[in-house]
Amino acid sequence: MKKIRAKTIFRYLCLSALILEMIVLCIEALRPGTESSKSSNAVGDTVDLVLTELSDDAIRDRKPTGIAVLSGGEEVRTLSLSPGESAALSVSYLPKDTSVNYRETAWSSADDRVATVRNGKVTAVGLGKTTIYVRLTALPELRAEVTVDVREVLAEDFSLLTADGAEECRVETGNTAVLAPQFTPAGATDTALTYASEDETVATVSPFGIVEGVSAGDTAVTATYSPASDPDFVLTRRIPVHVAESPVPAVPLRGVVLGCADAQMRDDGTYQLYLGDTGSLSAALAPQNTTQTALRFESSDPDLVSVDPATGEYTVCGKGRAEITVRAANGLSDVIRFTFVNRTLGGIVLKGGTLEKTGDAAYSLKLKAGVTGAVLAAEAPDRYLRFRSSDEQIVKVYESGLIAALSSSQKAEGGVVTLTVTLSDNPDFDDANGDLTASYTIVLTVEKQAFSEGVSGWSLLIRKLFGHFGAFLVLGLLAAGTAIFFDRGTWRGRFLTVGGLTVFGFTFACFTELLQMDLFTTGRAAAFSDVIIDFSGYWPAAIIVYLAFLLTLAIVALVRLSKKQNAQAPQDERTDAQTKSS
Repeated sequence: MKKIRAKTIFRYLCLSALILEMIVLCIEALRPGTESSKSSNAVGDTVDLVLTELSDDAIRDRKPTGIAVLSGGEEVRTLSLSPGESAALSVSYLPKDTSVNYRETAWSSADDRVATVRNGKVTAVGLGKTTIYVRLTALPELRAEVTVDVREVLAEDFSLLTADGAEECRVETGNTAVLAPQFTPAGATDTALTYASEDETVATVSPFGIVEGVSAGDTAVTATYSPASDPDFVLTRRIPVHVAESPVPAVPLRGVVLGCADAQMRDDGTYQLYLGDTGSLSAALAPQNTTQTALRFESSDPDLVSVDPATGEYTVCGKGRAEITVRAANGLSDVIRFTFVNRTLGGIVLKGGTLEKTGDAAYSLKLKAGVTGAVLAAEAPDRYLRFRSSDEQIVKVYESGLIAALSSSQKAEGGVVTLTVTLSDNPDFDDANGDLTASYTIVLTVEKQAFSEGVSGWSLLIRKLFGHFGAFLVLGLLAAGTAIFFDRGTWRGRFLTVGGLTVFGFTFACFTELLQMDLFTTGRAAAFSDVIIDFSGYWPAAIIVYLAFLLTLAIVALVRLSKKQNAQAPQDERTDAQTKSS
């Protein structure tokens, strides 16, 4: 009697719980979307906070399976450059959330005579092909490569003009004029040009394009372009030359001295200019009344300093050392040697984060110990950085500037780690002879990584587990329990119950999803995919529990049948014995 009463109580308790769960799900489906998201996120945040405090303080160890080289954000396998040109390369990781402690890279060039590389910056040095390699220092077997092809910039066409842009060269006897070829594309140079006069009794031309009038008359100068890398490619252009008789006797040039009034003499004997400076070079001629005044200026490295070949006007384009040479038609020349330095260093910046300025050379920064890292870099190009961390067990900065926050700074003195950054415009970090250096301090606080940030899909799992998915899972358990307590004892009815549980769960999932239409609530959206998610929480729970119940009943029935057969066997033996004796 007591057993039947207890079964009845549990039966209706389970049924009541099932109905209550259905009512709760209906009410939740009718809640506005903002309120529903807020409550589910609050549950997820609470669970995440508890697990974060229980989890290890270090970052998640997520090894990369491969790397690729990027240029401009796109994967690149080949790179074409011209001599002196540079390109910035970077690395992408697979998976994208590779732990920061595996992201230190080492770059190398198979032939430094063709191209050099430093922290991903490739600079073309000479003509030819080479391969740039990058590997992970923690996992040297993971590497990628880029083929670099350094080619001369060949002229597609050129025009032969005078320095003032005229299409005809006019000069008096004993005087000189400068030719200035214009190339297409502009990157091509005149090093592959040769000049020839059609009548040297009228005018001569130097190898550098300076025309000198010899006698009155007309002739022409021919310029031939034939690059050494492609000798079969030849361009020829011609400029007419008219030589008039000079009213005064010719005065030959005896000497030329090149100077730069804007430059300062350095201790090493070179003249110093700053990046971005512009001006004009001066040439003192001897004698002062010479009639051979045409000069041609040349830069030994146009990437550092460009100079107008006819006027001597210059622009400093880069940092380093270069020479400017002035040449006259009779072969006289002079050279001035320059050192180009930065006027200022600029500052430091953080890619992937924000530095908060706390003083003239002091910053503060907050990061999370995680799978991604911020990168410290110089604000201006062509700068060099060195890094020192007060505690490399917590924060390490690689040569590339990548900050590896390995664990939270709770254990550090004062709860912070101090980074010292030295900035320089030279790789020797020397502040002598016009070079510049500066030092910066960054006080870095590393916060503990949330558990959800280290486990892929954790936030979604928590939200679903404590959302509709979890609620339907509980609904499945209650539905199976109710079906068990209301079991009628027939196997036909039990198999029909399996189908009934399936239909009930799918129908109710559709019903609660329909309640989320704009007709009934706001900020929600009914989707069949959500029905499948809800049903995937309900159906396995309900079916597994009910099938476990059926399996238990089947085992009990088999055990009882076995016992009955064992008890019947002796009785059958006695009956057979009595039959034989009679």
